[in-house]
Amino acid sequence: MAKHTLPFLDVDKGTYDLIKSGEKNVEVRGGGPKYEHVVTGDTIEFTCGKDRVERKVKNLHHFKNIDDMLKVFSVQYIDPSASTKEDLQKMYDSFPNYKERLAKYGLLVFELNE
Repeated sequence: MAKHTLPFLDVDKGTYDLIKSGEKNVEVRGGGPKYEHVVTGDTIEFTCGKDRVERKVKNLHHFKNIDDMLKVFSVQYIDPSASTKEDLQKMYDSFPNYKERLAKYGLLVFELNE
């Protein structure tokens, strides 16, 4: 199985810390060529600055949009700090070019093993 690196910006260290501690076992990314080779069983090395943690991909899901994702996963499972779909939408809209990536590639949800 392959190993992939997914970076977190320092501003998103809180999310990184939740993954590192095992409190968050899912990561959502806008789809695209960067992630097309990730498959179930691969290892993802999450980085934030010099900090690193590895997790195995337990399941991989592709969704066309946030509404489809929320038919399978709860808002709190996706982001423990979010309360509503609107919270998620606002967060995703804050990322540069994310709206365009979502429209073109959809969302990838990586379910992770500790």
